[in-house]
Amino acid sequence: MGARLVAGAELLEAGDPLNVGELTVLELPKPSLDSDVASGHAILIDRYGNVSLNLGHAELLELGVTMGSQVRVVAGGRDREARVVQTFADVAEGELLLYEDAWSSLALAINRGDASTELGIGVDDEVRISPIQ
Repeated sequence: MGARLVAGAELLEAGDPLNVGELTVLELPKPSLDSDVASGHAILIDRYGNVSLNLGHAELLELGVTMGSQVRVVAGGRDREARVVQTFADVAEGELLLYEDAWSSLALAINRGDASTELGIGVDDEVRISPIQ
């Protein structure tokens, strides 16, 4: 249909109009902060197994976590350590990392691995991050 619209077709030809009253609001999970734990949800898993979260750097800063810090990641019934870094090259192969993705969200990845499989995370699963003292 997109090609037809670009070619000049009328939007009304795209299908039957919807009554606005029939639409529902999609409630997305919201991140939360407890005293020393940021809780968020997996919102996207890419084809490499990288897990985008609905958390950002602001939540990490509130926990006192900065670049290079080690954090505890609890998800999918598993408990792992990760390092907060800028790029995959900042950690060894097979190491879990927490980085800012292309959408400015925090994401979990394993350098040359699959974080979603390793951590047992699916879309909408809860992920808890806390600083390691």
